[in-house]
Amino acid sequence: MKKIALKVSIVFVLISSLVAGMQVVKVTQANPTWGVYPTEPNQDKPILIIENPQNDSICTQNGIILNFTVIKPSSWNQIVAPFGSPAVGRIESVNVSLNGKQEYQDFLNTNYLNGADNWNKNYSICISGLLLGTNIIEVTVFAKTSYFNENSTNNMVSFYPMNVTDTLYLNYSEASPTPTLSLIELPYGGLNPNPTPNSTNVPLNTTISLYFTRPPSICDLNITPNVPIKERIFENDGFSGTYVFYLAEQLQPQTTYTVTITYGQETAPEGFKPTTNRTWLFTTEITPILSPSPTPDNIQAEDATPTIIILALVIAIVAVAAVFLRKRK
Repeated sequence: MKKIALKVSIVFVLISSLVAGMQVVKVTQANPTWGVYPTEPNQDKPILIIENPQNDSICTQNGIILNFTVIKPSSWNQIVAPFGSPAVGRIESVNVSLNGKQEYQDFLNTNYLNGADNWNKNYSICISGLLLGTNIIEVTVFAKTSYFNENSTNNMVSFYPMNVTDTLYLNYSEASPTPTLSLIELPYGGLNPNPTPNSTNVPLNTTISLYFTRPPSICDLNITPNVPIKERIFENDGFSGTYVFYLAEQLQPQTTYTVTITYGQETAPEGFKPTTNRTWLFTTEITPILSPSPTPDNIQAEDATPTIIILALVIAIVAVAAVFLRKRK
């Protein structure tokens, strides 16, 4: 009897082990990942916050610092048994593009923002190469959540992909030069312009000059209609003097010219304009009228009186001399 009971016990243990093994196989086939995932995908997207620059900002340089933060949604924090870690959602990568061209990419699929302790990440990225006008910067976060699809034929874990994008519009314009309208003109202005402003009948071979109580280091002439400049000299008169411009060719007759002399200092005193313009007009003379060549019609008879008197005197002298010689004989 004891042997029969022992055999029955052994058979019972074998049958129980076989049933248990079949149950393990069923569990394995039902969930081959050995974890308990939600049966519906979590569709909550990551949070993207751009701190700087502000949208529609105006930039005066072709580069900016882009600061933003990526945050996982709290709903992703679901414990997956038996692992004991929140592996429902994963952020795969963070991408930054400028005007459609990728400037930066950070892969995070297995490194960051996947564990229980890493719920956000801050970024500070230097982006250069802005174009004049409107520029478009896009920041995109790619992510996925895991779930067990009961309707799947292979009983595998499925993934729900998602992304979130934020767009910035930046207007880049070159920095404007420092305004000079509020600056004071140099105290030693140009005086005694030559030719005199608004004068007429100016000789065609005139020079152009301007007198200064203190000679500037910059003194340039512009004349319209254009006339080439032969040379510029400075006629010194103690601490003062005159800049004289000699032209390479004569001016045109009966023509109004506009003269602009730009003068100043290469290093102007603080609060003063570096250069000042002095502009005036003058009109040249009419072309001189030349006398016509002599012709039979315009030849005039000369006065012959002086010639006749001289001839008469010569004849009288000769006659007196002849009479005097006869008397001596």
